[in-house]
Amino acid sequence: MSNETNRSSRLPADPDYWERLASGITADAAGVLEAYRRGAGSWFALLPRWSPALGVAAGIALAASFWWMPPPPRDVAPSSVVARALSPSDPLGERLVSDSVPPPVSQLLAASVSVGRR
Repeated sequence: MSNETNRSSRLPADPDYWERLASGITADAAGVLEAYRRGAGSWFALLPRWSPALGVAAGIALAASFWWMPPPPRDVAPSSVVARALSPSDPLGERLVSDSVPPPVSQLLAASVSVGRR
């Protein structure tokens, strides 16, 4: 660093000042860090240390719960249950839901025109 830079700076050039500042900061931080390490007597202070293991254990428990879930009943297809529950009451909607193959667009347009004329 050149002398010109030192003269224009407002920071103290005294090395003792910087040593006192550094020791004061580390002394303040040491007290805070020591209180953090002790956990201030709380049981949940250990959670940050064990959080990766707890996360893995929770993931394994979730996967195991899905693995051991009973399968859905095979006698009724879920899509037919949903289709019946959400089936519309108008004839055009009933035709769309109940047919296994979708009707041609021309029949849909004719049906919508005839429903609109009622």
